[in-house]
Formats: sequence, C-alpha cells, structure tokens
Amino acid sequence: MKPKQKDLIRYLLKQKEPTHAQQIALAINTSIRTVKNYVSDINNGGQKIILSSPHGYSAVPNLAIALLGDKTSTTPQNYSDRVHYIIKKMLIEHQSLNVFDLCENLFISYSTLKAELTKMNKTFRQYNIQVVTHNETLLIQGAEKDKRRLTSAIIFEETSYNFIDLTVLERSFDKQSIIVLETIIKRLFSKYHYYLNDFSFMNLLLHFLILIERVQNGKYLSEHQHIVIENAHESNLVKELCAAIESSFAVRLNANETSEIYILLKTNTNYNLTSNFSELKEIVSNDVLEMTQDVAQSIFAMYAINLNNDTFIIPFALHLDNLLVRVRQHKLNKNPLLHSIRTNCSIIYEIAIFVSIKLADEYDIHINEDEIAFLALHIGTEIERQKVNQSKLKCILLCPDYMGLESKLYNQLLLNFNNDITIIKTISQLNQIDDTTFDLLFSTIEMPPTIDYNVIVISPFHFANQKSNIYKKIDEARTNAKKQILKQNFDRYFSKELFYSGLEFADKYQLIQQIGSEMEQQGLVSNHYIENVCERENASSTRFDQIAIPHSVYMDAAQTSVAVIVNPKGIPWDNNLVPIVLLIAINSMDKTIFTALYSALVSLFDDPQTISQIKKAANFAAFKKIIHHHM
Repeated sequence: MKPKQKDLIRYLLKQKEPTHAQQIALAINTSIRTVKNYVSDINNGGQKIILSSPHGYSAVPNLAIALLGDKTSTTPQNYSDRVHYIIKKMLIEHQSLNVFDLCENLFISYSTLKAELTKMNKTFRQYNIQVVTHNETLLIQGAEKDKRRLTSAIIFEETSYNFIDLTVLERSFDKQSIIVLETIIKRLFSKYHYYLNDFSFMNLLLHFLILIERVQNGKYLSEHQHIVIENAHESNLVKELCAAIESSFAVRLNANETSEIYILLKTNTNYNLTSNFSELKEIVSNDVLEMTQDVAQSIFAMYAINLNNDTFIIPFALHLDNLLVRVRQHKLNKNPLLHSIRTNCSIIYEIAIFVSIKLADEYDIHINEDEIAFLALHIGTEIERQKVNQSKLKCILLCPDYMGLESKLYNQLLLNFNNDITIIKTISQLNQIDDTTFDLLFSTIEMPPTIDYNVIVISPFHFANQKSNIYKKIDEARTNAKKQILKQNFDRYFSKELFYSGLEFADKYQLIQQIGSEMEQQGLVSNHYIENVCERENASSTRFDQIAIPHSVYMDAAQTSVAVIVNPKGIPWDNNLVPIVLLIAINSMDKTIFTALYSALVSLFDDPQTISQIKKAANFAAFKKIIHHHM
C-alpha cells in the first residue's frame, strides 16, 4: 500500500462524519482524481474498507485499522520495511546475511540493495552505526550500546504512532521470554514499592528483552560504565532483578550490564509516593524541588494559571528528577500520545514548550518532542483537576414543570455533564430568560426559527440515548465561545498592514525574519521577538497540517498582533508546504485570553474548506470576509 493511501485511511479514521474527496485531497496534498483512484485500489482487496455516500467517504474503523496494521506479507515491500527486516535479522535473530541471497529473498536487484545500504548508513549515522559488506556478507559496525539503541528505534518505528504493546514485542521476541520477564518486573517492583506507568513499563520491557537477547548471544557492553549504587533500597532491587534474570534466562550479567539495568530503572521508574511533601524532600534534590516551584511560578506569571500546589509539585518534581537522568544518559522516552497532545491540546503543549525552554536553559540540555509531551501530560492533568465553575459553560434549562420533569432533567444533566456545564437558571417559559448571559440553552420544547440562541432540544425521556448529541453540542458551544472572542477582537488583532499575499520564502526562518522585522519596524514587537520565535520553532514545529502559527513563548509584544501570510502555492515549512502562516505576537495584557485565541485560530483553520478559501484571498478585505463568514 502506498504511503499516501495510508495517509488517506488515517485521515478518514479521524473524521467524525463522511468527508468529500475535495477535503481529502486538500488534507493529503493530492488531486481529487487520485483520491478516487486510491479509494478504488483500497477497496479492491476484497472487503469494502472505505464507504461512499452522497455525503462523502468514511472508513470502516475495524477494517481500516486492521489494514493499516496488516503484517501478513512476508516480503518487505519498500525501503523502510527492508531496513527493519535487515536490522532485525542481524541484531535480534543474529543471522548472517549474504548479499545475493538477500537480494533474492527481497526481490530486488544488487544495485538497489547497494543504493539502499548507502541510504541506511546516512540514516544510521546518528547511532554511530555502519552497515558494510565483507566477502559478500553484511556486517554491522559499531559499539554494542549503539547497536542496542538502533534495535530499539527500529522496533518503535514499526509501530503506528510509536505505541509499543505486547503484540508488537511478540513479533520480535520469544513469547515465553516476554511472559517470564513481565512477571519478574511486576513482582519485584511491587515488592520494592516502585511505580511504572504503562508507557514506561513497555519501554523497560523492550530494553530488557534486547539486553537479554544480546547477552545470550555473547554480545556484551564493552564500554566501562560501572556505577556505584549508593541508595541501599535501589541496590537491593537491582541485585535481586539481575539474579532473577540470570536464573530465568541462563545468562551471566557483568558489571557493565548491571549498570545498564540500573540506568534503565532510574530513567523509567518512580518510587511510590503519597502526597507527602516532606517525603518528597528525601527523594529529590533541593535543586530539582526549587526548579519545580520555579516552573509553577513562571507558568502563573506567563499564563495566569496557578499550579503551585502539592498535587502538581510532587508528581512533577519526581518526573523532572527522572527526566534529568534520562537526558544525561541519552535515554529519552518515546511518547505514543505526542501526536494527539500536539493536535488536540495545543495550548497545554504550548505551556510545555515554555517549560522545556526554561529547563533547557537552566540545565544546558535538549528536550525532545516526546519528553515535551510528557511535561504536557503533567500540566494538563493538573489544569483538568482544577476545573471550576467559571470554566464551565453557563446554561439555562427551559422545561415546563409537570410531574417533576424539571427536577429530573436538572439532576440528569448535572450528573452526566457536571465537569462541563453549570445550570445558572431554570425557566418554564422563553420570556423568562430576560437579559441573562449564557452559552447554551437546554429546552424540552422546539424553538421558533427566529431565536438566535445556541439551543439543544432534549427529551425528558430516554436520556441515555441523547448523551452523545449533548456532548457534541457542548463541544460546539465551547468552540463558538472561543470564536466569539476572536470575532469580538478581530479588528484589534488583524490589520491590512500585516496581510501579505503571494510572497515567496526559501524557508520558515526567512519568513519569520522578514515579517518579524516589519512588525518590529511598526513598533509592535521588541528586537528580541524574531530570536524568541525561532527559539520556539526550534523546540517544536508550529505547523498544523496546512497552517503554521509561529510565535514566541514570551508575551512581551507592545501590542497583540497577527500577521497573515497566504500563498496558494505553499510556503516551505520543515519538509512540508503550508498555504497559510499566522505570525502571532501577544501582549501581556491579553495573556488571560491567549488560550481561547490560540484555540480558536487552530479550530478555525482546521476546516479544509476554510483553508481552501483563505489561501486564495488576494487582499485583507477578502480575508476578513471569509473569517467572519466562518465565525
């Protein structure tokens, strides 16, 4: 299956409703004709995986997911698959590969193999690994530690969205070995009161399996890394764990392997800790504790979000302590939720970027996107916990009171949607609304078409059947509330002086430099703005499909402004083309509405139809008209 066909299937799986070919073509950057051909090819396999209707295309979830994960073909079909095949054969199965036999097994020519080996060596340079040919046999050159890193990376790459589970491990390792090792880890971690989240557990299991497999075949770490374990509790755990592995797998672990196991433990585990601040001081250093408190204070100063309480400080300090160990040992973790967090929790991820830059400056380290997403999980969890009534939608319930229906509906709404709504008023007639300001009206009676309220008509009966529709309406109301902020402030943030159509740039940095300089000349931003935007961009790309929203993490602009750059041909952004770029500068006075503004922009430009119209806007007046139409 072609990569674009996989992109098409993944795109449809994310859609809640059927999608027209034109929208799909925009999303995966191809033509409508090609989309239709892809659908035909995908459905030619015998099962109708993509359904067609007058409303557009939709994917059958179980069949589509199965097709994306289909590994039944025994012959690798492309370069990526062949890389995985070769590395697993050599480093996990320890097979000797003759180049001509390999060409025959893979159904490729010798010249193709040579070209792909050259390409592989460029890719593997980051692992200090090289694949060479000697006497017509492939050999892998490099340190044992680097070979293990490469093995881990290859197994992660094989999985969709970098998610490792037992099924994935069973493709590369003996099932019984996995069961035995899983039992050992769970038993000893429970005994010594150590905690592993699901991601860390699978990561630890993978690296232990690689270690055992290599040692069983006489491949020991040669680099001297003997570490003295000063903590008696940790030392006892490592000794018992190593003894259990040696006994169960008939191997002998030298001092280097023992140190490697200790490092893997330190980078993946936390000691089980109650919400006890004094106990925390015994586990993490004062430096880490002070930095955690500084992070909380900085988030409050920048975003007006208060995280300075034990429910955030304690777990974040433990996480930061482990993160610093991982960075220094070059064992950063994969985060299978990275894509989801970046896409669906943009403001939380933005705060995490701000924190990562602060930590990088303080400790002179680099924090990758996977680890940034873990920071976002801690921040987002605490923000979610702090949800209070002012963050909920203000609702009115319109229900004529008969046989206690009003009370029954009121209780059902709060019981099911208490985290999202607060009912500020119950009425029996429409004219009782008066001048009340609210976000959503729940009504048991149909509304006249002239009513301009955001209304959801509900039945007093069969409430369970209406839940999904209510959730949908609540989400729409939230989105509308954010869009209203954008609509009300449009003329403050956008101007014809900062609208550019048809400009071409060599890359994103040229755009940031050129447009940022014009914003500086207009007195909107400081002379540090361009540098700060590039710093944010280097931490993690601000591209969302067909739009990029570059900005600084510092809200120090003289005036909140949004520069709009459109080019239907596309502007180079990393390895992609985006037709629309919004270069944002935020003034500190607007930081309380930054969350809503940013979310509204991402949401507004998430619609392919909106993108298609805006990228053709020749002037500011046309752009403004399109925006107001979609708000």
